[in-house]
Amino acid sequence: MKRILFMSEEEARTTLYCAGLNEEYEFYVVGNIERNQTIQYHPYCKKFINLKNKLELETDTQALVDELIDIIRNESIDILLPVSIACLLIVDRHKPQLQQEVTITPFPSKESVDLLDHKYNFYLFCKEHDIAHPESVCVNTSAEIDASAPGVSYPLLIKPVLGAGGFDTLVFVRTEQEMEAFLQRPIDKREGYFPALLQEYFDGQDIDFNGFSVDGKVLASSVMKTDFYENNPELNFTYFVHDDDVTRLGNKILEAGKYSGPTNIDMRIRASDGKLMLIEVNPRYWARVHVSLMDGMNFLDIGIKATLGEAYESYSYCPRRRWVSSPSALIKAIVKDFQFRYIKDLVFLSWQQIRFLAFNRKFMAQATRLLKDSEAG
Repeated sequence: MKRILFMSEEEARTTLYCAGLNEEYEFYVVGNIERNQTIQYHPYCKKFINLKNKLELETDTQALVDELIDIIRNESIDILLPVSIACLLIVDRHKPQLQQEVTITPFPSKESVDLLDHKYNFYLFCKEHDIAHPESVCVNTSAEIDASAPGVSYPLLIKPVLGAGGFDTLVFVRTEQEMEAFLQRPIDKREGYFPALLQEYFDGQDIDFNGFSVDGKVLASSVMKTDFYENNPELNFTYFVHDDDVTRLGNKILEAGKYSGPTNIDMRIRASDGKLMLIEVNPRYWARVHVSLMDGMNFLDIGIKATLGEAYESYSYCPRRRWVSSPSALIKAIVKDFQFRYIKDLVFLSWQQIRFLAFNRKFMAQATRLLKDSEAG
C-alpha cells in the first residue's frame, strides 16, 4: 500500500476526503496543530504529524524541508502531495532536494503560479493570447483610485490580486458614490484588499473548467455551471455540462503555459451577448473539488494515478441532478419563500452529496468530541 504525505498548512478535510476514497493508499498528514485542529481525527488520516517548523512561505524554509525529509524517511513515504498554494511554492523552491527522497505529485511551478494565481498577471496573459477577459486595472493602494474615473466602468469589483475569491474577499461597487464610501472606510476595512484589481462586472452565467494536466497535456477535465438563488447568495446549485468552447479554452490556457497539476478556471457567459469571458484561475485544488465526484471525477485520485504513471478511467456523464451548497438553506427557500420548484433538488440529491454530508457530519461530531476530551484531559 502506497504511503502518501498529505501537505497542507490549513484544514484540508474535503481534499483528503476525495483522496481517501481510493483505499489503495495510506495518508500521513503534516501541518501545524494550531491550524489543523480537526483533520488529525479524519478517518482517512493514518497519522497526523505536528511540524516543529511553521508551514509557511517565509524567506528561509530550509529547516522546514529538512524536517519534512526526516518524516519522509522515518515513515517510509512514497509520494508527497502538496495541496495549497503555499505548500506548492515551498515544494517548488526545494524540488531538487525533495525529489531525491520522494516522488512528488504533478504540481505547478512558481512561474505558473505567478502567472495564473496573480489576477493582474493573468489578465495580461489573456490580452497577450487574445482571450476575452473583463477590463481590469491594478492598483497598489486605495490612494491610487479616482472615484470619478477608476479606470473601468461601473459597476466593478475590487478584488485582491492574490488569494482565493469569494463573497468575503471582494467588494462590489455599483456607482461613484459607493466607491467614495469605500474610500472613506477605516484603513483596516479598506487597505486589506490591496494590491487589488478593479475589474469590470457584468451579469451572466458562471461556468468553470476543472482539469488536471501534466506539462500542458490535459489528462481529465469537466465543465460545471453554477446557479445562484437570488434571495440568498450562499445557496447555489452546481451541475455539470458538456461545453466544447469552455473545454477548448481551458485546454488552451494549460497547454500555453505547459501547466502541471490541478486547476480550476472561473469563466462567465456574459448575459448581454453570450460571450465567454475568463475571470480568474485557481492553480491548485479548489474549494469545490469534491463536487466533481457527482460527475464521476475524483481529481485527487487522478493526480495520484498520474504520479504513479497509471491510467485513470475518468468519465463525465453530466447527470441532471445538482449539488446543493446548503440543504438547510434550500429547505428554508422552499418553506419560507414558497419556492416549490426547488423541491426536486431536495428530493433528488446526488448520492455522492448524501454520502459526503453523512461522512462530514459523523466526522465533525467525533472530532468535536475528541477535541473537548483532549482539552479536558
